[in-house]
Amino acid sequence: MPFVKTRVEIEGHVSEIIVEVPENEVEPWRPDEELRIVGQRIPRIEGVARVTGKAVYTTDVQLPGMLWCKILRSPYPHAEIVEIDTTEAEKIPGVVAVIHHGNTDPITVSGQGLVFNPVLRYVGAEVAAVAAVSEHVARDAVAAIRVTYKPLPFVLDPEKALEPDAPQVHPDGKVLGGGPRIIERGDVAQGEREADVVVEETFRMPAVHHCCMEPHGCVAVWDTDDTLTMYDSTQSVTNVQSGLAGAFGLPRSKVRVLREYMGGGFGSKTGLEKYHVITALLARKTRQPVKLTLERWEEIVTTGHRPYTVQKIRAGCKRDGTLTFIDLKAYVSAGAEGGRFALNSGIPAREMYLCPNVRTEEYAVYTNHMTNTAMRGPGNKEGMAPLEAVMDRLAYAIGMDPIEFRKKNDTPWGDQVAKVPYSSKGLSQAYDLGAKAIGWAEKRRKVPGSDPGPVKRGIGVGSLIWGAGGGPPSAANVIINTDGSIILQSAFNDIGEGATTAMAMVCAEELHVPLSLIQVRNGDTALGVFDNGTFGSRLTPSLTPAIRNAAADARRQVLQAVSELMDRDVNDLYMEEGVIRSRTDPSFAEPLANVARRFTHAVVGRGFRGPNPSDYRVTAFGAQFAEVEVDTRTGQVRVLKLVAAHDCGRAINPFLVEGQIHGGLALGRGYAMSEERVIDPNTGVVVTCNYTDYKLPTAIDMPEQVPIIVPQIDEHSNNTNTKGMAEPPGIPTAAAIVNAIYNATGVVVTELPLTAARVLRALRAAGK
Repeated sequence: MPFVKTRVEIEGHVSEIIVEVPENEVEPWRPDEELRIVGQRIPRIEGVARVTGKAVYTTDVQLPGMLWCKILRSPYPHAEIVEIDTTEAEKIPGVVAVIHHGNTDPITVSGQGLVFNPVLRYVGAEVAAVAAVSEHVARDAVAAIRVTYKPLPFVLDPEKALEPDAPQVHPDGKVLGGGPRIIERGDVAQGEREADVVVEETFRMPAVHHCCMEPHGCVAVWDTDDTLTMYDSTQSVTNVQSGLAGAFGLPRSKVRVLREYMGGGFGSKTGLEKYHVITALLARKTRQPVKLTLERWEEIVTTGHRPYTVQKIRAGCKRDGTLTFIDLKAYVSAGAEGGRFALNSGIPAREMYLCPNVRTEEYAVYTNHMTNTAMRGPGNKEGMAPLEAVMDRLAYAIGMDPIEFRKKNDTPWGDQVAKVPYSSKGLSQAYDLGAKAIGWAEKRRKVPGSDPGPVKRGIGVGSLIWGAGGGPPSAANVIINTDGSIILQSAFNDIGEGATTAMAMVCAEELHVPLSLIQVRNGDTALGVFDNGTFGSRLTPSLTPAIRNAAADARRQVLQAVSELMDRDVNDLYMEEGVIRSRTDPSFAEPLANVARRFTHAVVGRGFRGPNPSDYRVTAFGAQFAEVEVDTRTGQVRVLKLVAAHDCGRAINPFLVEGQIHGGLALGRGYAMSEERVIDPNTGVVVTCNYTDYKLPTAIDMPEQVPIIVPQIDEHSNNTNTKGMAEPPGIPTAAAIVNAIYNATGVVVTELPLTAARVLRALRAAGK
């Protein structure tokens, strides 16, 4: 098979890779293709195991002789370690090993710095680690370690961190990359001169946490030949494998990473973390398996978060609604090591609307707290609410319906400079379907705040854009064994969203066998069938095309074998529901199981994901609507209804897509209304480090939710017509709620979450 170099873009990061291109890639399904399984609302095939307790998660792994790991963490936001005394800890019965920077070789984890750094830059930074015979003994040993610290000045706010006399957080300077990232087209000053109306706002968007149901954790085992095996709760076994191989100077063949079931990641488990290396170091030192499961407070303090941002946005339009300019300046609190995806807030301003003059200036500022990580729609979610609030302000200022304003400024281009078209775009349909479901025409206040009385109702809209085309590398094997059983193999990770079911459905569809015959083997690097991971909304559009190619290859081989065995023209044969049939002889019917028994070896179909189309940009779109009730006497906001209309290409399983929408709405509602990491400004300590103080929405908080799948089949994206659907449902929810409050009250609340105190403060400031 040929190899080609291609560009891959995931969550705003672009890289070049070499990929294997399938020689006989199947044609994309037609929009009117009659499919048997794909498109059906099929319950999750692994669901019973999850709800009955049969599913084995990383926290369930128990191995003979296994030790427990606990980590001592910094109590200071910025300090130097002067001395570490582990004498008392090592005397405790059951303690097997204690490691720290003084007795361990320096190892750096990309984006996080040294595993054990003598200079600590945030509360929760790793100081030392213990391996002991039980979790309780390990915890006691950590408490017995004596450390002398030299506290240093610290800074938490990104704007203050840029001041000349602010403490230096990182040796590389105050801003990741040495300065702001500026991207512009046209002339913003000229666009402002052309504008009849200009709106300017400053938004403060909170830092929020992933709050995975299953905590981060792993189990490390070294074999006698210095082969490392790691059981891990991860979104990418391949990323962790390559990270561990690099950290320990091993070939990747000497590292195996596997996980069976997983309880969520949301972007926080996409690759190598310090705790992986610490657990592996202790396992190598003790020559025993070592297990680590982070406690809930460690999850919140140390595993990353969506960053706090300050966004100053200005935009203008003509009286007819034509946008003339958008200007964004964003300050992102990127944490101690600069963060990942800290420079994505400007994506909505640059890409959402047709506008000739756009400038985004983004600062990823070093600050003394845990480095931020990717979190379901990183950057886009932070940038969408400010942009959409300003769009509403402009629309109402010129007396135009906010949906019509958005449609007027819609763009067909995936790149407004290069004029690359989108492969498909169902945004206009999303606006129409969502507006009908929310009752837009009847409920919207044409004059914001005109609802009489102290308790006011309003509705609002928020848009979304997300690069959801996926791409290589992804591979799959479809194996038909000599007993007729069928195995689908790939290293992909089902992180709780139901990917196992979707992948099996595509395999059964292309192979033309019942879904019940497909056994899925995944989440294990030892399979040798590569997939990059489950993040960036990439899995479905990346892997399902490879699975189709693999299944088609396996079916072709079976039909060729039957042709040889039974002296039949291969072009006359086809497979239907697991039976090989003849187009010209209705009496010919050979069950696949019978044929397979005559094989001397398994049939292995191989499939790969080729490059994305070069002449289109594959992007997901959608619109969400919120209806709210605001008590202007107290500032209390009730979200009454959420409607989400999403263009995701072909829905492999609408049941799973709707599940993603419901989950995204919950995440978005939490971001808008209640979730916020709070740090004590005097100590740098995170005070919202449990689920009592950190306000996650629960079932009783959620309003009526209406998921809508826009009927849009993408003929250009890939051979399964799919786009990613993981991130999009959480991106525009906060924007819709902010705009609904504006419609109800005539006031834009510019600081999230929208607590009663903040809403009341904004109402009072506006004289409402």
